[in-house]
Amino acid sequence: MTAALKQRGFALVTVLLVITILVGAVVALSRAARTQLQEAANLGDGFKLYYLAKSGFNGGEAFLALDKNNYDSLTESWAKADEFAAKASLLFGSGALTLVIEDEMGKIPLQRFYEGNRVYEPIRDILLRLLKLPEFGLAGGKADEIIASLQDWLDPDDETTSGGAESDYYRALANPYEAKNGPLDALEELLMIRGITRELFYGTAKSPGLKKFLTLWGNGKININTAPREVILAFRDGLTEDMVEKLDQYRRDEKNDLSRPDWYKAIVGDTFDQHGLLTVKSSSFMIIAQASRDRMTRTIEAVIKRDGEKVQLISWKVD
Repeated sequence: MTAALKQRGFALVTVLLVITILVGAVVALSRAARTQLQEAANLGDGFKLYYLAKSGFNGGEAFLALDKNNYDSLTESWAKADEFAAKASLLFGSGALTLVIEDEMGKIPLQRFYEGNRVYEPIRDILLRLLKLPEFGLAGGKADEIIASLQDWLDPDDETTSGGAESDYYRALANPYEAKNGPLDALEELLMIRGITRELFYGTAKSPGLKKFLTLWGNGKININTAPREVILAFRDGLTEDMVEKLDQYRRDEKNDLSRPDWYKAIVGDTFDQHGLLTVKSSSFMIIAQASRDRMTRTIEAVIKRDGEKVQLISWKVD
């Protein structure tokens, strides 16, 4: 092979190599451009969904601000916010809105579990009875262990309650940490306490989650007009499903007067509220507004405090 032929062959190989590199670069650039365009489109859709969810939150806030009754119940407009959301969704060309307003004072006030440097027994007993409901499937003494571990997490000392857990237990975990030895800052902090699993806290397809029945907001009382059936069943020893069903039917009948916290007496007797824990007027509510389109969602979960017509935002989370 002559030198000229070798040079031409080398030049051809070089050209082919350059073309290969250029084709690869063009393909990579094309993919990057498509990815960036998709990301930009997703970002735009994300903004749209956020503001759709925010409009739902604003609607929920308005419901609560306009509610001027001297009591709160499941028969009021704010408790039927899902109907408003269904109609509001029709105003948007794309995307769907769901809206739920939960009365935080219908839940067990966990901030009162440990107060005045001691366990407040009435709230402890309600929480224990809740954990022992068959819906949660806690076998043996698991419920008692969770109560003891919660006490150890909240109390200021490092002495382990029988069945509980202090820092020595948590230090031995794969990802060690200390016991809080102080009040909860967020409900999700319960996930750090021995015995409280994600399934127990958030619930599963077959069982409810503790999160639905507990709160850190409100004034420490429980609204009998809005409390979930599980909370009512756990409120006192000796209650039956039949009693709770009668209470629930009564409070859902718009003809009945729910403005007095002792309306229950005709159904379950005078000794139902021995510790003065019940109320019919609430001040703290959670608004959950979710906007969705195709497989994208944006959820706003906010807690507001209501004082007359004034509404104050006290917690805000966007997912």
